[in-house]
Amino acid sequence: MRTGLVLGSFCPLHNGHLSLINFGLSNSDFLYVLLCSHDKEEIPSELRYKWLQEEFKDIPNIKIIHKDTSHMENTSVSNIEISRVWSLYLTDLFPDVNIIFTSEKYGDYVGGFMNIKHMQYDEKRTNTPISSTSIRETPLKYWNFIPKSVKSYYTKKICICGTESTGKSTMTELLSNHYNFKFAKEVGRDVCSDTKICDTDMINLIITGQAEEIEKNLGDKILFSDTDLITTVCYSNFLFDKHPENITKEVEDANKFDLYLFLWNDVPFVDDGSRMGEPNRSKFHELLYNNFKDKNISYIKGTDFEDRFKQCVDIVDKFISNN
Repeated sequence: MRTGLVLGSFCPLHNGHLSLINFGLSNSDFLYVLLCSHDKEEIPSELRYKWLQEEFKDIPNIKIIHKDTSHMENTSVSNIEISRVWSLYLTDLFPDVNIIFTSEKYGDYVGGFMNIKHMQYDEKRTNTPISSTSIRETPLKYWNFIPKSVKSYYTKKICICGTESTGKSTMTELLSNHYNFKFAKEVGRDVCSDTKICDTDMINLIITGQAEEIEKNLGDKILFSDTDLITTVCYSNFLFDKHPENITKEVEDANKFDLYLFLWNDVPFVDDGSRMGEPNRSKFHELLYNNFKDKNISYIKGTDFEDRFKQCVDIVDKFISNN
């Protein structure tokens, strides 16, 4: 029986890893995939394990195993002495393995020390020219090399924010249509149709609902969001002088944005019957400004809506090219 092994940190998992694992599957009867993690990696090992499980959930002859290898020397350099130490560790873990699959020279060393066969795959990365480092640095540039299970992690989130009647919802939809990316709607409009009847229970519903709305729309390169947690918290403080109580880590994580487009309040106020009205719009603008100013934020000013849209597009284009 051909029992194979593929190992790596998969930080993140990419299409090159999938090709190597599928190569291993096609050349063995059973395949172990060892996720090696250490305490200095930026992506949680539990998430990387989940990605592997998701990608190979329908394959019966594979077993994915996670081990914390912080005690081992983790390096991409093919070194004979390091390979000897790893071979002892791997022999103890997988005494039944008789083939190791790698894309590196170290596979020859490890295979030799373990007295098993080494099958090398795409050492020069000609089939899948990608590395985990490249994806970590500029994920949007290498988007097509990222597996479906991983894409949500690398979605860049852009929040359109600002006080009432500055065109946030319209701008969000315009940007979504322009780039053909999804957007997260403002859940508060569904929970409370009129700011004047809003209460603290509604604020809490908006907080959890907005986080869920953001999470369910991840998966494209960019997600535009019409509002965020900061805005909702500011509403709570402004209307009730009270900080919301149900802000969990999951809610905070969902509301971590990579870029904020802050629409200035220099356009005419339109009273649609559901807003706080002037002068509260201006007061709330100041509150938001003070809470957003330490973020990665761009201010969109001017009374011409077409020009405001062009400002947003120019900023988003530059953001995408840099990521």
